[in-house]
Amino acid sequence: MNHAHKRAIACTLMISFMCQFSSYNVINAQTDTLDENYSKSVSNESNSSDNVDSEDETSDLSTSDSEEEESEEDSEKEALKIRDLLSEDVRTIFDSIDRKNFNDEIYKELKNIYKHFERFYFSNDEKTKLADLSVLNLLDENSVITNNKNDALRKIENISNEYLESMKNRYDPQDYQKMMEDSNLFGKHTKNTSSCKPENVVIASKYQILMDYPIVYNDNILISLNDAVSLLNKETSVEYMKENSNIVLKSNNNERGDDVIEISPGSNKIHVNDKESILNNSVINWQGNIFISTDIFNFIDENTKDGSCRTISLRSTDTSDARVIIF
Repeated sequence: MNHAHKRAIACTLMISFMCQFSSYNVINAQTDTLDENYSKSVSNESNSSDNVDSEDETSDLSTSDSEEEESEEDSEKEALKIRDLLSEDVRTIFDSIDRKNFNDEIYKELKNIYKHFERFYFSNDEKTKLADLSVLNLLDENSVITNNKNDALRKIENISNEYLESMKNRYDPQDYQKMMEDSNLFGKHTKNTSSCKPENVVIASKYQILMDYPIVYNDNILISLNDAVSLLNKETSVEYMKENSNIVLKSNNNERGDDVIEISPGSNKIHVNDKESILNNSVINWQGNIFISTDIFNFIDENTKDGSCRTISLRSTDTSDARVIIF
């Protein structure tokens, strides 16, 4: 083999080797590119999945917030139904108040008052007067009446005075005198006690009088347990617990079961069907008689199967004593 022939063979082998090496690099490069693209694809799919989950969670939160807002709006609309029962002048006062000043407690009480009027029968005139008095007193207690405050207070005074005059005429003069003497005796007991005129406990829902004298403690009117049971208008048993000082009232509702009310002298806690509430004043045992704050009826009305009467408590002022309207 001559020198020229050997050189030709060497060149051929070199070219073949270079082609194989180039092909190997191309394949590796393509593989790297595929691997990189696959990684990016997986990463994008993961991010996309995360975004979907995030969107779902955001959607759930948005839906929850929306449902809660709708629930609040429905509750407010339900509470504002009481407006339809108001007289024209009181409706004007009611409409002048910015709804932003109505807190949850106000809405709750407005709703409870309206439900009470739905549950029990009142003549139209009586319903209007009691709705006016209930709403104005509630708004005044919460200090949300500003523009027409004097008109509101005047309306409260006029309606309550009308009831007081009518209530006093129900009592026999001799019985009335005896009740005042007993109430005055309690009123002289401590600096936190005072007497209460019988007519200051107005029973607006029916023609009825108190059997026992009322009293005032810390500006709250209290009535006897006997009178409270009588005003429930149900067959109610009274049981004094032997193992403690608790007093249990049970009202039968036939097939709907019993309503159970539990109180204790010296305590302002009341349990109505196991739901605890706080009375304006502690239950008092005075000379063997149990006296209860009249707001007990509101808790019974809200937490029993058939409801009860409600109360409007008017605090004493410079011109009038504390009084309560039971309806």
